[in-house]
Amino acid sequence: MPKRSTKDDISSLTALVELLRGVVSGIFEPDDQLCKAVRSQSSLAAYSRPDGTVVSMSLNHQKLTANAVLGGFSVLDRLRREALSSLELKQRAGTTRTRTTRKDVENLLAALKRENQILREDLFLMQRAFDIRCSQARRYALAAGQPTISVCAKEQLELDRGLSVRRIVIEPSNVVQLRGKHGKR
Repeated sequence: MPKRSTKDDISSLTALVELLRGVVSGIFEPDDQLCKAVRSQSSLAAYSRPDGTVVSMSLNHQKLTANAVLGGFSVLDRLRREALSSLELKQRAGTTRTRTTRKDVENLLAALKRENQILREDLFLMQRAFDIRCSQARRYALAAGQPTISVCAKEQLELDRGLSVRRIVIEPSNVVQLRGKHGKR
């Protein structure tokens, strides 16, 4: 058997690293041989691909090559463990139940109620900001004179009629209502 060059070992290790990254990110669907190989350091060192991109080597040789290429074997071992975790997680996800339980529905309902409450509070805050904006427009129109006042009143009346937000009654919540200068809302 001909001796491999260091260049072949480096390209093999680089291909193995890319393969493991693909498994971790979910881009690459591993075969059974790779699934078994990520279980231990020695079996990963012995792993080879049929296309020749990854070749098997001894664990000590893989450690030396990883130290030279990756700056340490710990990088390769960390990738191996992440790939193993990813595969185990994917396997567990495949065996989980698909039937929803009452507890699942209750949790979903509670989450939807919290989201609904947050949206209602946001709506209140947006409505309050809109009201402040309208009062500022009226104040600036008063300072400008009578023709501007009548145009401002007409346009704001159109806005008030057109907004469906005005017709939604907000239920009491933890949000404290803001009061205007004279106690008006």
